[in-house]
Amino acid sequence: TLLDTEKEIEDVLERTRFVDTDMSVAAEDLTSDEILTATKESMRILLPVAFILVILVLSAIYRDVYDVLVSLLGLAFSIAWTYGLATIGGIVFNPMTIAAPILIVGLGIDYGIHMTTRYREERARGSSTEHSATVAISWVGSALLLATVTTVVAFLSNMISQMSTIRQFGILNSLGIISAFVIMVTFVPSARQLRDRRGKQGQNGEHASTAGEKAEGGGSGRWSAGLSAGATAAEHRPKTVILVTAIITALALIAASHLNTRFEMEDFLPKNLEYSQNIRYMFDNFNTSTATTQILVKGNLTDPAVLKAIHTSTLNMYDDRLVRKKSTVVGELPDVQNILTFMSDVATDERPTDPMDLYDANFSAMFEASMVDQDGVPDRNIHNLLNWVYTSNLTRGRTRSLLHRDQEANFDSCVINIAITSDKREDAEELYDDLLQDVSPLKNLISSGKIRRVSITGSSIMVWQITDSLQRSMTMSFLLTLASSFLILTAVFWYSDRSLWLGPITMIPVLLCSSWILGAMFVLGISYTVLTVTVTALTIGLGVTYGIHLTHRFTREIGLTPDVDRACRTTVINTGSALFGAAATTVAGFGLLVLSLLPPMKEFGLIVALTITFSFLATVFVLPTFLVMWAKHRKI
Repeated sequence: TLLDTEKEIEDVLERTRFVDTDMSVAAEDLTSDEILTATKESMRILLPVAFILVILVLSAIYRDVYDVLVSLLGLAFSIAWTYGLATIGGIVFNPMTIAAPILIVGLGIDYGIHMTTRYREERARGSSTEHSATVAISWVGSALLLATVTTVVAFLSNMISQMSTIRQFGILNSLGIISAFVIMVTFVPSARQLRDRRGKQGQNGEHASTAGEKAEGGGSGRWSAGLSAGATAAEHRPKTVILVTAIITALALIAASHLNTRFEMEDFLPKNLEYSQNIRYMFDNFNTSTATTQILVKGNLTDPAVLKAIHTSTLNMYDDRLVRKKSTVVGELPDVQNILTFMSDVATDERPTDPMDLYDANFSAMFEASMVDQDGVPDRNIHNLLNWVYTSNLTRGRTRSLLHRDQEANFDSCVINIAITSDKREDAEELYDDLLQDVSPLKNLISSGKIRRVSITGSSIMVWQITDSLQRSMTMSFLLTLASSFLILTAVFWYSDRSLWLGPITMIPVLLCSSWILGAMFVLGISYTVLTVTVTALTIGLGVTYGIHLTHRFTREIGLTPDVDRACRTTVINTGSALFGAAATTVAGFGLLVLSLLPPMKEFGLIVALTITFSFLATVFVLPTFLVMWAKHRKI
């Protein structure tokens, strides 16, 4: 209803033309509607473009139309499953969820690339379709399962956030990753087997086999020189790799320590919309950001002790730096409006010629008769006083913004409006602490049952608490994801390879990438927002996947050859090629978010694209050094 009314007002102004005057509407529901509209518009633009980019990258990697179509069909299935499960689960879609399908495209295609590449590698060696599928599912599938578990843990770590949008973002992405894993591990190798079986006796079979061989060989030849640099460095210059990595990481951590947190609703508004420009103009040039704060008091408002506590709390605000003062007939007082000050205004004839004056002689007499010690606070007949201002045609409009009456006609809560001199986020903590001390008379009544709750709120305090919550949830989700991934990887590699070191070694690219991306955010001038705050946990979920694939393949290769350096080169060249293709598609998918209409989404897309890039570089060029050191030390 509010949105319809705001749109009607907007339509009136659109139809009304003035020669020298521009008029526009700014309203909360209208702002939310503009954001949601921009979100849907971004989805309609970005998702098709993401698929086109993925097609181009897959075409360059596979050079086979059938494999490209199978992977795309698997992606479509994954997205359909994700949104179907989310709808069944009652997840409410919001501006953050626009990143979910892009994320599924970016990560889901990784799974398809790894499965297809491994299958084609085995077919190029002359293996049967059944054996190739078995090797791909058993070798790559087990690594993908481990990567899926750690990635899901990373996303579900957002469940500890107090913000429902972040929790739902984590759940939706988890559903997407699980769907992509199931489909890519089952559908992709099955579809490839069907194609190869049909072509066994004809030209299609020969084409399928040679295409796979050419793709694998061509990929290795094209990328081997660059990818083998990681293996060469691990073999000949391990100390140099460690030193350079340590210097880069230290510089990134120093930069990351200067990051700040930002949460503003207008940040979600597209900059090129006229509505957005009007909102920002108003915020920049007028004090329209509701320079007030509120205190919600729940309790028995007809109890004299509660009213006296409200009165005392108001007087306590006099020496607060951020509370505005006003001049009255009795001197300077805090500029505060509550049910007591409102009743006093109705009972006092200060502006007899003012048509907006709410003075009523009958109420004035009632108000004076209710006081025993003449301190401005009624001691008796309180229910009748409150009922009069609540129901009178003269006052009920303003009263109901200050006072609440339940269905049993009990006055159970009220709001205290406080004018403040600054609504900047950096002043909010000081304001909150001052008000918390001021309302101690109200807090003291909680133990007696006369007051149930006293809540200090307001736009600036809300923003401060949200940003504080974002920082705390970021730290907690990062630590939770890090600890969970560490334990899972350590347990799995101990079970498979009897090594307690492989798990921590596999986590090295994640730790490096986490530091690098925070440093990059500072360099690029990007703050923590409701979206970017998820990046640290996301970094672990995305980055650990690459490390798992490389470590998993390396442990298999050293089981086939006693030459550690040769095993490392084989691992980096073959798995590195698949990782490059996976990283390229993911970077392309998330990089598209920079075209989003929503500014926070642009930043999120850029950061995740950098995260994938850093993860790939750390995995291919740094991790091999530590794996070689581990393998050689183990052979001693």
